[in-house]
Amino acid sequence: MRLRSDRTRGVLMVLVGVFVLSPDALILRLVDTDRWSLIFWRGLLTALTLLVCFVAIYRRDVFKYLGAIGRYGLVGGFISATSSILFVTSIILTSVANTLVIISAAPLFTAISSRMFLRESVPARTWSRYSRHSLASQLYSAGVWAAARCWATSVPSAPPSASQAI
Repeated sequence: MRLRSDRTRGVLMVLVGVFVLSPDALILRLVDTDRWSLIFWRGLLTALTLLVCFVAIYRRDVFKYLGAIGRYGLVGGFISATSSILFVTSIILTSVANTLVIISAAPLFTAISSRMFLRESVPARTWSRYSRHSLASQLYSAGVWAAARCWATSVPSAPPSASQAI
């Protein structure tokens, strides 16, 4: 399959990333181990995956490129590791839904930060799209909440015992 543009390639990469990472939070909840073991194995497997990708891309020059990451590469690695630790901790200490809703607000915080600190202008269409998506997300959440409330009130909490049935 030949991709016609960088945009098509980018959209395809995002879709693959979403399908690969979507079950991540749920899988973390299903793993029955302590937090630090989970963080260790998640970090180790991420590092090995990145190393395999680097070797596949750069072949013999892999160590030259890894050594050239410099100060900014180390800062980026530190931020990525911190993010992973906080993500796993958040999944363990609160609900998956809370964690993912907070993460989904990251583009908004990025747009606001770029406006405040970098003095970048954010196009009106960006604010419009974010507002519409935020409203749609809130309506969806309200619908799920209402459905769950209706279901919870219509289902008996426990089956009747033999003495209650008579």
